[in-house]
Amino acid sequence: MKVSVFGGDKKFTSLIKELSEAKFFDEIGDAIAYAKNEAGALFLLPLYDKGEYSIPEFSDEVATALCEVIKSGKTRVYIENYPAYDYRDCFVLGLQARSLLNNIGKLSVCISEGYRERLGFEILQKRYGFYYPSAIHTDEKVEVIAEIKNCLGVHKIIDGAERDGVALLRTERGVYCAMADLTRLKDNEIFSYKHWKDFWKMLISEIIDTSKDAVDAAFSATYEKIGIRKEVRESDTARALVSAVKNAVEWHRRSGIMKDEGKRGVYEMIRSFDLTVSKNLRGDSALFTAALFEAAGRYFNDEGYSKIADNIVSAMLSKEELQIKMGENRGLFKWFSGISNMGARSVYVSDSSRVGNSVYALYKLSGKEEYKEAIISLGDALLRWFGKEALLPGCQFNYEKDDLNTIQKRKRYACPEFYDAPLLFLGNLYSVTHDERYKEQVIKTAKCLAELYPNYEVTTSHSDNFTFSRLLGALSAAQRFGDGAWTPVIDELLRYFSKLQHTAGGFRDGKAYFDKESIKKDMEFAVGFGLDDSIADVVYCQNTLACALTVLLSADGSFDRGLAEKMRDSLVDFLLDIQIRSSDERFNGVWMRAFDMDNMEYYGCDKDFAWGPYCILTGWVTGAIPLVFLDILGLKTMY
Repeated sequence: MKVSVFGGDKKFTSLIKELSEAKFFDEIGDAIAYAKNEAGALFLLPLYDKGEYSIPEFSDEVATALCEVIKSGKTRVYIENYPAYDYRDCFVLGLQARSLLNNIGKLSVCISEGYRERLGFEILQKRYGFYYPSAIHTDEKVEVIAEIKNCLGVHKIIDGAERDGVALLRTERGVYCAMADLTRLKDNEIFSYKHWKDFWKMLISEIIDTSKDAVDAAFSATYEKIGIRKEVRESDTARALVSAVKNAVEWHRRSGIMKDEGKRGVYEMIRSFDLTVSKNLRGDSALFTAALFEAAGRYFNDEGYSKIADNIVSAMLSKEELQIKMGENRGLFKWFSGISNMGARSVYVSDSSRVGNSVYALYKLSGKEEYKEAIISLGDALLRWFGKEALLPGCQFNYEKDDLNTIQKRKRYACPEFYDAPLLFLGNLYSVTHDERYKEQVIKTAKCLAELYPNYEVTTSHSDNFTFSRLLGALSAAQRFGDGAWTPVIDELLRYFSKLQHTAGGFRDGKAYFDKESIKKDMEFAVGFGLDDSIADVVYCQNTLACALTVLLSADGSFDRGLAEKMRDSLVDFLLDIQIRSSDERFNGVWMRAFDMDNMEYYGCDKDFAWGPYCILTGWVTGAIPLVFLDILGLKTMY
């Protein structure tokens, strides 16, 4: 078929060229004239490659010519991001733009009801987009193909989500009008690749009358999918583990996440919504990374890696005073380092303990006395936080306003998220000092948590997966001291998670509760809706379970070791499989937040407003996972 094209970007126009006898025009009037006389399809697109995101407003002559092409019924028309403000234009195109061009970066593009069954999915979730909020305004029959919605979840729209605009419709006269930049796809940023390909297979095959197989092949040849190691991974697991560690370590040096070889610390993450560096200096992220570089230096006999570890420690501990030195709160680690803001004034028991485990690993690897002093100071602070009780009085406080003495009056919570990192840390510290106080606290708290199972007071919108993965970590820390009341609960948890383990090796989310009157309330930990999807959460589950199972397998006792080994081995294979390989240095060697195990590609939805589905976290993701791999290879650190 002959196709007339105005505008577009290089990728999409090359796709059209591959599938048709396409002719490209610099003037929109010329493209319309050619379509009127010869072409069976007409694409009118913004000049994206010139930095324009909307089509210039039609002159009266161009509008009239386009109307004649549409009325003839001989040419299918696809027009994208045109400001159809006037009745003249909206009656031609089928809808009306209701405002200036907006960015759809935080929204999702959803397939409308009539097409969900045909395509088998609902959400495209394109980001980096631009759209006009719009409304249908025409005197002819139209069919809405896609809408822009605020939504949460992967396969379902949560009740109460509002429609923000029409993303794409088709009129009965064969006009496809898109009020979003659907054709401006970027390599390595197409999530989900399968959904977008299936979407364009349906649409392009209709517009230019070609086969879906042809569109499938052309799309695959034109757009690059984020690669995963499963596609190329060797069967030798040990060699794969070594390679994965090396890739993860080198990512820190090349991605922009770390400046001056760690002399200014390590930033917290690459953000989900724009895939650029988030410049938070977070204590646990940075010190986990330092532990990874020290371990990598030892394993690979690379002094350069060890020097980076020293640089990070110097930036975060020595210069920035991350650890509180004076007063009742001495020994605790601040949430953030650097500028005095909410993060720098807050102390979280889990985050502080993660720093502690990292400094413990640094001490174990290097033998430096300053690290030993730091972890003993933290251990004593944690005992003051517990206040001789089994449970903690909350997980966080502002250390400038309160101290470990005053917070003892607060309610004590049996919420497992508080306990996995502290109990692991106190157990690790016992191995250094043989101070019975640390061991006694681990046993006392684990016994209490085991006796309460499964009745825990969850403080926010957690998924069961989030809660029980941390419980497994806490009880596994106690199992290192032998069997106890926690051992039967460990077996219960192993059976629970074995039912959630996908054939790919990762774990699905369990159910979660949400207040639909306030859908975004306490959404930071909302990693599951209980909708039976197969999205693996790497930030809150896969990493936590990899650590917990590794701790458990370092213990003795009567728990079901065979089941634990099988689960951990399958999970490790999964994490090896899904490590990203890409020419884009932001991605190569890491794990994003969410992974679709059914389609084996990175994809998720913004269930957690704080992180988002495509964030890449340092420390307790890109530090913790490689440290598990090194543990399996024989270099013991914190697990």
